[in-house]
Amino acid sequence: MKNIVNCLAIMVLFGATTVKAQVGIRKKASAEITAVMRKKADAVGMRPMADNALEADNGYIYSKKMDIQQSSADAIYMSRSKSVPFAVYGAIALKYNDLGTIRSEIGYPQMDEAKMKDGAYQFFDKGAIYWSPKTGAHLVRGNVLQRYMNEKYANGFLGFPADDLKITPDGKAVYCYFEGSCIYNNNKYGAFAVAGDILRKWGEERYERGFLGYPIAEAKAARLGSKSNEITQWSQEFEGGMLVANTDGSLLQLVPGMSMQNARDFPGIYATYQALGGVSSWLGYPTEKAIHGNGVWLQQFLRGYIYRKDNDAIGYTIRKGAIWNEFAKRGWEIGCGYPTDNEVLKGNTTYQVFSKGTIYYLGDVNQTLWKEGDNGQWYLDKKGKNKGAISTF
Repeated sequence: MKNIVNCLAIMVLFGATTVKAQVGIRKKASAEITAVMRKKADAVGMRPMADNALEADNGYIYSKKMDIQQSSADAIYMSRSKSVPFAVYGAIALKYNDLGTIRSEIGYPQMDEAKMKDGAYQFFDKGAIYWSPKTGAHLVRGNVLQRYMNEKYANGFLGFPADDLKITPDGKAVYCYFEGSCIYNNNKYGAFAVAGDILRKWGEERYERGFLGYPIAEAKAARLGSKSNEITQWSQEFEGGMLVANTDGSLLQLVPGMSMQNARDFPGIYATYQALGGVSSWLGYPTEKAIHGNGVWLQQFLRGYIYRKDNDAIGYTIRKGAIWNEFAKRGWEIGCGYPTDNEVLKGNTTYQVFSKGTIYYLGDVNQTLWKEGDNGQWYLDKKGKNKGAISTF
């Protein structure tokens, strides 16, 4: 009977929904501690309170006085190290209670609840809980919280968290979804936000489980075109390639790199594109997806192509224009073989070496010529001589 009475007394003290920290409660706190914590309760309008604050793990807890039919997770918490009481109430208190309050991974509150936009937030020792009527209350912590801070928290483009922090299936990263984006934190690469059409395409590719793997850099903006017709293009790098999107949604392309599932079958175009400078390079943005055929990978960009033979370590670029047109006229690799280098500009002459010969464009006479079996040596042999050298083709 005595145990039943004690149990009922605890339920009256903490309510039907009690703070989970009670497992660490040992005894009543001193009158001085209770007075300090009661003052905080009065300041935030938390009433009625229990008769005494109680000692808890590394601090104190002061709960609302409830009867057996009522429930509340609202309470005042104070750690011994800080000796400053903070109130946790409402939706944030319910979330904190679900996590385990002071015995959770986030520890004691470090501030009172603060308003932000149409919601609120509260920082704890090792994390923060954000709440809005639309998204509910969710925990953000670690490097994801730091990245969130860099975007002005809920005041930035990310908005409020829409879910709690989760661990990826492979156990290598944690991630959190927000109203406007998600943040992935992989200890190997760091924490990066993925948003908009890039996030959608990444999802279509099965996120980190797919070809692209994890994000390895932040999205970058490139503003191209004239002032009257400027287009902002966003590009973001992943383990397995790059995604490029226009702000207006008119373009979304993948520049593929090595397959994360099968290293023997990879386009390898991304490495070449990245080395040139990506969207800001002379190639510009990708205009079509990469295609595979006749033992080569090919992807078209605004001003040229990246062309890579199967099993070659790198790809080569071919500019749109005279050399590309001659390459096409001669049946691509059937007539010219595979490119073995990028184009070379020497004075008014531009040439590119292929495995079966060299295509020259002579700017002085606006003429494109093919030299079979040549590796670019013809120009070196003939430079400085008269234009009659052209007739040797």
